[in-house]
Amino acid sequence: MINVLRRAAVDFTCDGFFYPAGTTVMANFWAVHNDPSVWPDPEKFDPGRFLNEDGSATCERPKRILSFSLGKRKCPAETQAVMVIFLYITSILQNFRVLPEDGVTIDIGDENDRLPSKTKYRLRFIPRRK
Repeated sequence: MINVLRRAAVDFTCDGFFYPAGTTVMANFWAVHNDPSVWPDPEKFDPGRFLNEDGSATCERPKRILSFSLGKRKCPAETQAVMVIFLYITSILQNFRVLPEDGVTIDIGDENDRLPSKTKYRLRFIPRRK
């Protein structure tokens, strides 16, 4: 993740430290993404943090995720990246039937089970049009 330096436009105080206008500042993304008061057990991979209480996927990105930076200088391609991923997956599903290998049944769980399975599956991509 690239972090852009910023310059303070006005004098300010943060956590008891005074910063005069013109001071070069940089957001500490690591600290934000690893703050245990926001993310319990921050070093543990836990996709459940991004689910609603009923287990459904949340569409809102938490304000404490800065993967595309923040403010006026945030990544200008964030929206494009999300659209490209959407179009990529949509294109695959438009052009192919995605099925498990012959003789294999994939249990997708109940409708509230949104976490991906740790089981690896081999998939077949069958063209929809010839």
